[in-house]
Parts: sequence; structure tokens; C-alpha cells
Amino acid sequence: MDTLVNINPELKQTTEALMAASDSLNIEALESIYAPEFEGVRMDKRGTIARFSKDELLALYPRLIADGHGQMPTKDTKITFAEADTDKGFVLAVRSKILATDWETISYIFYWERRDGAWRLIREFAFHDVFQELAVFSIANWLGVTEKIFDTGEFKLNYAEGAASGAPMVLLHGVTRWWQDWHKIIPRLTSDWHIYAPDLRGHGKSGRDGDHYQLEDYARDIIAFLRGQVREPVVLVGHSLGALTAILTAAQLPEWVRALVLLDPPLYLRDHPVNFVQDTANWFQLVYDLTTTVKSYDEMLEKARLFVPDGDENMIKAIAQNLYSIAPEVVSVALQHGVLGSGLEPALHKITCPTLLLQADWNTGGHLRDEDVDFVKAILPHVIVVKFPNADHQLQELHSTEVIAEMEKFLGSLEKTAELAK
Repeated sequence: MDTLVNINPELKQTTEALMAASDSLNIEALESIYAPEFEGVRMDKRGTIARFSKDELLALYPRLIADGHGQMPTKDTKITFAEADTDKGFVLAVRSKILATDWETISYIFYWERRDGAWRLIREFAFHDVFQELAVFSIANWLGVTEKIFDTGEFKLNYAEGAASGAPMVLLHGVTRWWQDWHKIIPRLTSDWHIYAPDLRGHGKSGRDGDHYQLEDYARDIIAFLRGQVREPVVLVGHSLGALTAILTAAQLPEWVRALVLLDPPLYLRDHPVNFVQDTANWFQLVYDLTTTVKSYDEMLEKARLFVPDGDENMIKAIAQNLYSIAPEVVSVALQHGVLGSGLEPALHKITCPTLLLQADWNTGGHLRDEDVDFVKAILPHVIVVKFPNADHQLQELHSTEVIAEMEKFLGSLEKTAELAK
């Protein structure tokens, strides 16, 4: 039965203002639109549900702004129903919006309440069509990945996994980091790749293992992960320690690694101790001091506030959580020049897959010297090297757009592109 519906113009205009403020990341406007007790439910296209409060939602916007997100593209926005009485309102809307790299059609249900002459949003539902509820609203379900556990046989390895959108790609973070280090990279890859991003041993939510934090230990875990969980050849991407781990993994399991992408591996370690880069040694010492003396997360949170006194609270909490999750032995082994071992050069000689080496600028905080690049090229004449002038070591964090562009160019140029990408 067709029913003529008159859409309340005031509530329609208020809803349009909400959408415009959200798209433009206008935190001040959103602060005034959301009621203090606002509750939201978001269901993504895979059926994962996240519940969130006003504070949790608004805490994400500074991170999006810091990551360089501007106007979020939308199209085909249609408010299909808007009804209001004296102090309550109800709106149905459908719109297409770019999320990560995909256009998605999203249905919204908005519940409004008038207070002091202005409408305030009380509740919002945004959904697709299948339900699978999660207990918390986190960076994982915001990025469209799910955290899982894999038993290596030695301990539990925590990892994030995206949708099976294509061939597998495994992302390995650096020392004293965690899988969330890839938060700028993951959204750009999930539409074409089946993303896996583990926490290395002694980091994040993964298990600890005494003082066994040498390169061969990290590689052994990833080899077990590829064989036991991924179960098919992968593109292996690593930053810093993760890049060294990727090299050793590819050398020991060549049939499982289709291509390597290495972000600024610290190859100066092959002939120098960690303190050759004094800032790195100082950071490791600070992390060691914190992880051996701080007894609770709340105490670590207070320490993190001292590092960034003017920082966003959400960022400060992430720093504290990251630091609190690191095993002290991770950095003590690194400080003792004990990570690399003697197997790097023999491992490079065993690499047969296409390899992309991304070099930060040694003069501005990079960890890969020109002589280290020459060392790699002498062993791997097929390696493709891209240098980022004036870039520091954290390429995946500060130069994510350029990194992704080089990755896409590299992977797109391979002879068997159809076998690598979906």
C-alpha cells in the first residue's frame, strides 16, 4: 500500500546539518548536535556491529583529521521519512558514502529530541543486513578488521584480519609497536587484499617468551602463522623489525612468499650497535625503564600524558596501551645488539621473489643508509628501491599515501598480477 508521507522540513534540515558536519569532520558542530547520552550502533557490510557513545565517536575525529582525511565523499543522499511532534523526532535516511576505498550504501535511523529550542540526536542506527555483535567499539572494527588468536605452538599470537577481498597480504610492524601501526595503510588495502596484521611476540596482545626476541624467533612465529592460519602464498610487508622478519621468513619459506615490501629495515645493525642511531637507543632505554617499573595501565597512562601533555586523550590512551603491552625483554635484547643475529646476509641470498625496498632519509631519521641499499642490491639485483627524501623512519605513519602508491605500482607491474591481486 502506498502512503503519502509529509517530511518535516525542520527535522530534515537538522539531519542534513548532522550529515554535513560528520562528512567535514566538524567536531565543534557535532559536539552541539549529539546529546550527552547519545548511543550509536554501526553495522558494517560484513555484519559486524559496534556500539559507541558520543565520547567514543568524537574521539575518533581528531585521529581522522591528523591522518589527513578531509571531506568524506558522499552521493545519493535521501531522507525518506522525517516526522516530529513537539519534542521528539524520527528520521529514516539512505545514502552512499565512501568508506576506506569502497562506496557503500548505508541505511540510517535517527532519533531526535528537542532541548532548549534545538534538536539533539539521542540515538542512531547505521546498518546493512547481517548481525554479529561485538562487545566494544574499537579501532579494529572501525577499520573493518577483526582481532583473533592463533596458537603458534609456543604461545598465542594476536592478529587482525580483514575481509577475504583478494589474495593474502601480511603486515609486520616494527619493534615497540603493534598491529595498529598500520591504521593508515589497512583501509586502503582491504578492498583488494585479504589483510592479516599480527602483533609480533612480546608486543600488543601476543604472548611473551622469556628473552627469546631474536630475528629467528620472530620469523619462526610468522612461518607458523603462514602455514597454520593463512595457508597460501602471501605478499609480505614489513616495517623496520617487521621488514627484517619478512626477509628471514621469505628466505626460509620461499614458496609461501610471492613478493616482499620492505619499509626502511634497520640494516645499519649489520655492522653497528643500536646506539649508532642514538635516538633509537634512547627510545629503547625509555621503553625498558617504563616497562620494568610501571605496575599498572593507569600508571602508564599518567606517564603517557607527560609525553604529550597537549595531546588528544584518545591518542594518549593508545600510547599508554601500546607501551603497557610491550615485554621488557623485547627492548633489552635490542639494546644488547641481540636481535639481528648472523643470518641476515645468508637469508638475503635465498630471496627469489620480487622485492620492493622503501628507503627513508638517513639524514632525517631513517634507518637505512645508502651503503646498506648498495649491500642489498649487490645480493638482490632484481630489487626495486624507492627513496623518500626528507622522510623519517615511520614511513607507514607519516608517508602512507606515497607508500601505498609505490606498493600499488610495484605489485601492478609484476608479471603475474592476476595471481596477486583479486
